[in-house]
Amino acid sequence: MFSTCSTINTYSTEKTNVDVQKTNVDVQKTNVDVQKTNVDSISNKKIFRYKLSDDINDALAQFTSLYRFNNRKDLKENWTKWCLENTVIIQEEERRLLNLGYTGNCVTKMFTSVRYYHIKKANEHKDTEQINDNESSSNKKRKYFTLDKKILVIIDDHIRANMENNNFKPANSFRDFTGIHNEIIKETRDLFVSKGFTEEDFDIKLKKTYKNRYFNL
Repeated sequence: MFSTCSTINTYSTEKTNVDVQKTNVDVQKTNVDVQKTNVDSISNKKIFRYKLSDDINDALAQFTSLYRFNNRKDLKENWTKWCLENTVIIQEEERRLLNLGYTGNCVTKMFTSVRYYHIKKANEHKDTEQINDNESSSNKKRKYFTLDKKILVIIDDHIRANMENNNFKPANSFRDFTGIHNEIIKETRDLFVSKGFTEEDFDIKLKKTYKNRYFNL
């Protein structure tokens, strides 16, 4: 009888150990499944808003400034011409967005941005090239200033000389330009300050003029 009880106890102990091992295996399997779910969740995370690059937005803003008052038909015609003239930057943007996972039509996305963002933004704000005359009366008038021909020629020469470079982008090119031609820029800035404008007025004007000529050469 004692032998039978001992056998039963041994069997129960072994069964319990098997059940414990099975439970541990199930827990480990559950942990693996949880980890796999977390990995899948991270890998499947998508970008829901694909923003255009700063360079493209600068180019679209320039296009908008030229054609924002067109009717729909003329705007479409000028957009088609612009696309033909700017195939390089468009292809670069298409590649960039594709690498991010964007599968839509890049050109359509850009034109939508022109119509529903850039034109709206341009119409909401007065021309940024207008400068406040701090010495005017309470009915402040706006006055314009343009850069003289000498510095415009220097800008054009710099752009033409560097347009074949791989890193030829507005921001990089302008930074290089100001570093090389620091003296002439300082002289021109001082001249404008003597006429009542601020250094900030001049710097904004110079940067915008450079970018405009960058996209139009």
